[in-house]
Amino acid sequence: MLTTSIFCELVCRWAKYCKDEINNTIPYYSVVKDILFFINNNIQLNFSIHSLAEKCFLSERQFREVFRQFTGVSPKQYICQQKLKRIAMTLITTPVTINALAADFNYSSPFQLSRDFKKYFGVSPKEYRSKTSNGGGGGG
Repeated sequence: MLTTSIFCELVCRWAKYCKDEINNTIPYYSVVKDILFFINNNIQLNFSIHSLAEKCFLSERQFREVFRQFTGVSPKQYICQQKLKRIAMTLITTPVTINALAADFNYSSPFQLSRDFKKYFGVSPKEYRSKTSNGGGGGG
């Protein structure tokens, strides 16, 4: 499952990279591309839509609209998805606890992290870790 999602993400990124020349003519393309890079490289920070919009020199309303046009999801949804993907990777590559991950990724509680994780991946973080670490579904 994780291998499939990583592969899909790489294919999507490659396709987006190939279209860069064409997309550079679209208004705000480079701004959104830069903010996506910033979010992905600083995913453990606690972002506000206001601060991200300011980085783009856009109003919050404009930022939300432009962001959704490029990603298909709201900024909040995108950030949540990226956090959960990073947490999934951390679960299968380290022994870090759910409590520590919740604190590291600015979740209000481990329960909130588990609830969001299960909603996105269909299994709890504990189940995800055990399935991927014992060969019972790791890799997709």
